[in-house]
Amino acid sequence: FINTVRLTYQISPRKVDKLRNSLQELVSDGYSTYRDLARLAGFIISLSLAVGPIARLFTRQMHYAIQSRPSWDTRFVFPVPLLQELKFWLQNIDAFQGFPLSPSFCADSVLYTDASGFAFGGYLATFRRHSS
Repeated sequence: FINTVRLTYQISPRKVDKLRNSLQELVSDGYSTYRDLARLAGFIISLSLAVGPIARLFTRQMHYAIQSRPSWDTRFVFPVPLLQELKFWLQNIDAFQGFPLSPSFCADSVLYTDASGFAFGGYLATFRRHSS
C-alpha cells in the first residue's frame, strides 16, 4: 500500500506475516520443492516497490536453484548460499518497510567521456557540498 503521509510504498502487515511464516517454515525444514521456492521468490519480487531493488539482488540464489530444477515437484536440500539468502529475508524483512515513492537523486560527481577511432579520454568532476 501507499503511505501518503510518509510518501512511501509499504507492505501490509498481513503480507509481512505471510512472508515471515513461509520463510520460517523453509529455513527450519532446510528443504523444499522447486515449486514452493518459486512461489516464495515471486512473492518477494512482487514486494519490490516496498523493499526496493534489494528484492532482485537477494533472490538470485532462489532463481539459480529454480533454473536448475529437474521438475517442479522435486524436493531438494537448500545449498548454503540459498539458505543464507532465506535467512537474510527472515532477519531483515522489517527493515525494508517504506521505500520512497520517488527516490531522491543526489549526484555529487559527473563523469565526462569521449572516444574516437583511435583514442579515448575522460575526467570526473566532483561537487563539494557546502554546509550552511
